[in-house]
Amino acid sequence: MYISLENDPDNIWQIWKELFLEILNKHAPIQTKKVRSHKIPWLTSNIKTLMNERDKLKRKAIITGLETDWKSYKQLRNKVNTELREAKTNYYSNKIASQKANPKEAWKTINQILGRKNKPTIINELQISNNTLQSPEEIAEGFNMFFTSIGQNLADIIPTNDCNFEDFIQPPISEFTAFNPVTVNTIYHLLSKLSTNKATGIDTISSKIIKISAPIIASPLTYLFNQTLDQCTFPNEWKTARVTPLYKNGQKNLPENYRPISILTAVSKVMERLLYDQLYNLSERK
Repeated sequence: MYISLENDPDNIWQIWKELFLEILNKHAPIQTKKVRSHKIPWLTSNIKTLMNERDKLKRKAIITGLETDWKSYKQLRNKVNTELREAKTNYYSNKIASQKANPKEAWKTINQILGRKNKPTIINELQISNNTLQSPEEIAEGFNMFFTSIGQNLADIIPTNDCNFEDFIQPPISEFTAFNPVTVNTIYHLLSKLSTNKATGIDTISSKIIKISAPIIASPLTYLFNQTLDQCTFPNEWKTARVTPLYKNGQKNLPENYRPISILTAVSKVMERLLYDQLYNLSERK
């Protein structure tokens, strides 16, 4: 394997990524498909049967024009509407009850009930320092400059004092030496635990693809992670995020009315989890 000839984590990552994307584009290329509207999850087979019977009675009533046929149709129509309301109520009641420990999913369900949808924000112009930016390139660069300067601007207005940060740090009770090498089984376990509903980073490799291919890619990624641990360095691309400005409120042409959402690569999140687990286990042993 090519990456075994390299020791630098940056080179290993680039080689692995290019090979993975080449194979992915060959065997699972991106395709554009028209997505149909979502199915109604509370629509049971029994309700579908009633709806078909309702439609038959309506057609019959239209043809005959008899009052008895119209009465039969209306009775079954009302029954279908009642069944639909009850099924929908039970579906959402059970769904919310199962999401008590997950507020994020519960709010998604509530917004779905209320018909709230996240509308994409179209930014046609941005006002920064009395300058109006209109081209997509200028707007992107304007957001970049604004978000990267927030920290320094806040630091400039904080008054300085003679306190030393070391005065607030307790002496350590243990000494950290180095991270332990990881095994293929450990990496496979972490890859299989990735959430598939996360956005994709700048490497264009989704968490879902990483999770599906975990049995194959666990071994080369283990080599990459061990080299990263051994040399105490992250590949540069793992430290680069794809930033999306999320509109909060107020005027849409002012950058301070947006919140930056940073998306890192999926593989870097696995590395972060690996480091967290090792540090947590170390603290538990102490």
